[in-house]
Amino acid sequence: MAKLIKKSGFPFTHIVPLSETFFVCVEVPDVKLNRELVLLNYGRLSPFSGGDVLFFRDGKTLYLWFVKSPLEEKRISIPEGYLIYKRFRDKKNVVVIKDSDDGKHISIIKDGKLVSEIFKRKADGVYINMLTKRHGLGDAETVHLVSDTSYRVGIGDALAFLPALDINLGSFLKKVYDDLKLPAIVFLLMVDVLGVVSYEYVNKLFHRKEAELVKLKQSNVKVKEIFASLEKTAGFFKFFIRSELARPDLYNILSTVADIVKKHNGRILVYRESDTIIGLRVVSDGTSSIVDDLVASGMFENVQVLRISQWYEDKTKEVGQIEMRVKLKGFKE
Repeated sequence: MAKLIKKSGFPFTHIVPLSETFFVCVEVPDVKLNRELVLLNYGRLSPFSGGDVLFFRDGKTLYLWFVKSPLEEKRISIPEGYLIYKRFRDKKNVVVIKDSDDGKHISIIKDGKLVSEIFKRKADGVYINMLTKRHGLGDAETVHLVSDTSYRVGIGDALAFLPALDINLGSFLKKVYDDLKLPAIVFLLMVDVLGVVSYEYVNKLFHRKEAELVKLKQSNVKVKEIFASLEKTAGFFKFFIRSELARPDLYNILSTVADIVKKHNGRILVYRESDTIIGLRVVSDGTSSIVDDLVASGMFENVQVLRISQWYEDKTKEVGQIEMRVKLKGFKE
């Protein structure tokens, strides 16, 4: 049986030790999550059979702690890894090492997010340096916790993990009342205090989120200005490419060349294209007439005849080697 972890603060809670959990961190879409949905999508990641899961969501990040044994019904279970994360997340980049009888439990926090929990029987300075480099932490702070570290559990911690139990607050309080066997008036006073504390917690959370929303809106204005500038620049280049660098497509080029050559009772022996340069070797009644029509099409420029020779199969025809450039529009002065 695991050693009982010291705690203070909110009652009706139970801390699940690091040694009894397996941590996973995933990114999730903006959907409402419950225990059934979490197990359906991520239960395959658990190394335990017949265990359970505790989860905590922070924006798009979902923290999962798979548990070896089924959760208690009359107390809210909170993973020790979460309490370590909560205590040190303001440090942004930190490696937290907690000693135990079997070895060392290592929690890695990067940019204020818990990214990994590792158990190692022996973890010296070389191993810790390797971990910091693997996670890109640079000169991250290293903190050591003793095995009997005590944690303070607040109402916010309890409410954060209540959805993982898949029960409502009323049924949870009934179980607690049946278990404690307190006089009804005393229990009602406790519930009343819980209600006040819960209200205060939610109220503080609301104001904090409201302040964060104001900051996000201010940042959003700057982002919109940047996007507007980028769209304006992108619009210019789109217009430039569409109107100033417009060139016929390959089908029109081939179709035009083929029609002109055919008009002069010719055929194409060789066709090659490199970027905007086209080379032709054609046999026809007259190479100069083909050149005139290529220029007249308006699609080509710098049309040159590189060589003309007599066609060996028919002395009345000639073979012409032509090179030309596909015309691109230039800037209008």
